[in-house]
Amino acid sequence: MADDYEMKRKTPQAVFEPGTLDNTRKNIGILDAEEAAKMQKVLGGEVFTEKSVPVDYSKLPKKAVSHRTVVRASGQTSASISGGRSGSSSSNSSSSSSKPSAPEAPKKMKQVADLPSISQKDNQLIDRLMMSSEYGIKKNYGLFNFIRSFIKDGTERVIPEFVEINCKNHIDHIQNFITVIKTMIQNSPDTYKAKIQNESDIKFKFLRKVATWNTRDIKLAYVDLDSKDKITLVSELTPFVKAVYKQVITIFYLGDSTITQTIKDIYNDITKYPKANKEKFQMLSKEAITEWVYIHSQCAAGLYPLLLRMCGTPYCVYPKFFTQEINSILKFLGLKKFDLLIPEKKKTQEELAAEKKKIDDQNKAKEEAAKPVEEKTDMVKTGLKLLDQMFPQAGFLHLEEFPDMYPYFEPLYELGEPFLYLSPNNPLQVTLVLIRILEDFFTACHNIRFNLEANPLLADKRDSITNILNEFPVYREDNFNRKYAEELKNLVNQTYTQPNFPSTQLGKKTITNLYWQTKYLFLPNFTFEQLLLERPVNDNKYILLSTRLSFMTKGLSDLSRLIGLVDAPHGKVNGIENPWECYHFDISSPVSKRLDVLLNAKQKSGNVTATNANLIKYITCIVSVLNWWVNAKSSPAYKADPRKIYRISEADGQPIFSVPKLSSQDKLFAEAVKKAYQERMAKKM
Repeated sequence: MADDYEMKRKTPQAVFEPGTLDNTRKNIGILDAEEAAKMQKVLGGEVFTEKSVPVDYSKLPKKAVSHRTVVRASGQTSASISGGRSGSSSSNSSSSSSKPSAPEAPKKMKQVADLPSISQKDNQLIDRLMMSSEYGIKKNYGLFNFIRSFIKDGTERVIPEFVEINCKNHIDHIQNFITVIKTMIQNSPDTYKAKIQNESDIKFKFLRKVATWNTRDIKLAYVDLDSKDKITLVSELTPFVKAVYKQVITIFYLGDSTITQTIKDIYNDITKYPKANKEKFQMLSKEAITEWVYIHSQCAAGLYPLLLRMCGTPYCVYPKFFTQEINSILKFLGLKKFDLLIPEKKKTQEELAAEKKKIDDQNKAKEEAAKPVEEKTDMVKTGLKLLDQMFPQAGFLHLEEFPDMYPYFEPLYELGEPFLYLSPNNPLQVTLVLIRILEDFFTACHNIRFNLEANPLLADKRDSITNILNEFPVYREDNFNRKYAEELKNLVNQTYTQPNFPSTQLGKKTITNLYWQTKYLFLPNFTFEQLLLERPVNDNKYILLSTRLSFMTKGLSDLSRLIGLVDAPHGKVNGIENPWECYHFDISSPVSKRLDVLLNAKQKSGNVTATNANLIKYITCIVSVLNWWVNAKSSPAYKADPRKIYRISEADGQPIFSVPKLSSQDKLFAEAVKKAYQERMAKKM
């Protein structure tokens, strides 16, 4: 047989130094015979050997001249011969025809064991992503990347350092983040712990969510990967990636900046408690922020190509992938949407709101609020007339007499028990009604496209008209209902059961707190006789109402002026992109119903009155009324007797818990509209 090789095979020329081929094989990786044949066929060229390694022909396999089966007479029957060679024949047959007989995958699809099938194009894009220096998941051979296709699982191999270093670091940082957050919770005051357990604010939801995290599943998934002698494939990372994202994704959609600000807010909350260890919580909050920055940038973003491949979705760039393919991600992780924390719509400007809490901003806000307001400008007078048109006989034309707003507006708005308790002489009664009316108006403003860049009076570094529209309900829902109303209910109930309660030390403290809340939250020029030297902490977390009213009055007045300078319906107004579209209220309300009548909104075609432009004019006038009521020192709000906080009986001075309500508001409005129409017609005649 050696002679056969000598005759038919030419000895390769020895040109390489000893060890060259061995090193080359190590760099390429283990190749079986089939892979070597493929590589030789693609690369072509001549075959050379090392000088010091002679070819031992005696050890080479025998030359297979033919695949024909030769049967010689051996005394065996045909059946035994057939059976004896059946294994060999079937083996050869399956070996020689394995490729053509196997069902071929679609040409444009890439199939990998334990991974979803994706298109060849998407697979190439994800493959490049994993080889990029930004992610460093797979080895990048540059021009020689095609060599990977000749290596068994070559295109699916993960760089060992990625598993040994990156994945290990991910576990450590996630564990540190969990430990720091749990430490903050455990060391917080008991009253704050109660808030964490029960309240629905996003920062408390955040703490509760992270407190449920653990790294057990992540560590178990890593155990199978942590072997230096083992080649790791992308598919083998699936349990690890799933375990990591199952934790991280639950808060990921809050956003990097929101989570950072949330941790700062938690620190600010806790350090307000007298016994809180500020230095310790400062260290913990800094460490929590540092760990989260790593988790967001290295875990959530760093493992993104793997998550993309394992979800089996079309190629999608980061971070768009996390919003566009959220359903696929949740399905892969085995989660539901309610498992995720998402930003609250009303708090998209939380970062700005938190900054406004700083002392220097508070002082600046107070200075702006203290600026004098003219006494009943023409805009204010117009606003009072419009309010009287919409709510005839409610008392807006004689606010200096402190008309009782409860019977008229409680049936319309159901402002609740605290509104009932307010004395008609308490200036907060009118304040609350005007705030609620503006809330109705502002619901239609969400359909107005404001262009803040075109009008500098609509936005500055501290605030904007759109922020105000979104956050305006907090002045009633939070500042009044949750802060002022709780103290008011306590005072009324205690006084009813104990008539001398206002003169007790606790009663004086409650009354003093109500005075300060009035000044802090609503009426900056409010004056009163301080019953105690103790002053409550101003924990208002929003921009002052007085400041925002002043800002809105200036911005909206300028818009109204610009609207008056152009001709409808094609005039351009700097600050509004759709001034001549018909206004639209998302929800029917007392304001929307009355405004539809006054502006003839039912006439849709050719209607030049029920427009966003006229809506802005109405809002400007009513904002001017509330701005005058709150900011003008000459306002009737500051002429009221501050001691008349709650409603009392004239007979015995006891608190009143029931007041008859009016039921003829709609009738009064209809009669007023009819009367106004008749007067206009009479003038024409």
